[in-house]
Amino acid sequence: MKSSLHTPEKYLVFQIVKDVYGIKIDYIKEVFQTDKILKLPKTSQVLSGITELRGYILSVFDLSVLLWGAQFDRQAEKKNGNYNVLVVTIKGQDIGILVDQVNQILKIRSFTDADQSKFKGKELVDESLITQIGILDDQSDVFIVDPEKVIGNYFTVLKTSEKLQVQEDTDDMDFDFSQYTLPDEGS
Repeated sequence: MKSSLHTPEKYLVFQIVKDVYGIKIDYIKEVFQTDKILKLPKTSQVLSGITELRGYILSVFDLSVLLWGAQFDRQAEKKNGNYNVLVVTIKGQDIGILVDQVNQILKIRSFTDADQSKFKGKELVDESLITQIGILDDQSDVFIVDPEKVIGNYFTVLKTSEKLQVQEDTDDMDFDFSQYTLPDEGS
């Protein structure tokens, strides 16, 4: 197990169940809470659903399923009646990542290579998704996640500013799509 020291970088540290993860702060646009995430019919469990963020539709992904696959069958935790969502920007597109708890922003000074023994018996969907493990001052581990690698292949960048089209069969979904627009290119 090789440990390396280099210039400390800032990471947003968060939890999903009992695992602690970190994403470089450069990817984080904001953190917000919502009481509603609408699961879309006939979509993969990778996509938790969609939610509204200031008048725009935001796709929300389940990081645990992206990393660990079906072996990580869980219901996202609601804290005080709300889900915690990290908004990250990937290839110019805002994407939501569902997490259980947001801990803090930390500088991580020490890293070790990802080692299967650190994953507590779980197997990654793809071994390249977590390549480093940050080591905090209290010697606890933080799985470092690169959102471009993990989520980048699961979405298409929308390049339109047209209003979202409402279909008749969405009436029974208890979600009014007509009030939302897609962001303008470059916003």
